[in-house]
Amino acid sequence: MKYDLKQATSIGLFFVIFTSISSFSISFSSNYILIKYGLIIGILSLIGVFIGIKYKNMIKLELYRKYILYFYIILLILMSYKINNFY
Repeated sequence: MKYDLKQATSIGLFFVIFTSISSFSISFSSNYILIKYGLIIGILSLIGVFIGIKYKNMIKLELYRKYILYFYIILLILMSYKINNFY
């Protein structure tokens, strides 16, 4: 695709904010979540977005691509491990 990777990441992280807020409000209104844990997850999510956007601008594009690739590989391994241990 012809999108700038860093700009696409910023947009994705921006939408994390709204997803976190809407998920928390829907879950809380349906009594599926405890306020304490919901706020902890929401605040940490916002901090993660801030840190992600801040550090992404400090890293060269090629190094950033490698970090994203390694992150996705680790995430895939962890998810596969969790799924295999779940069943």
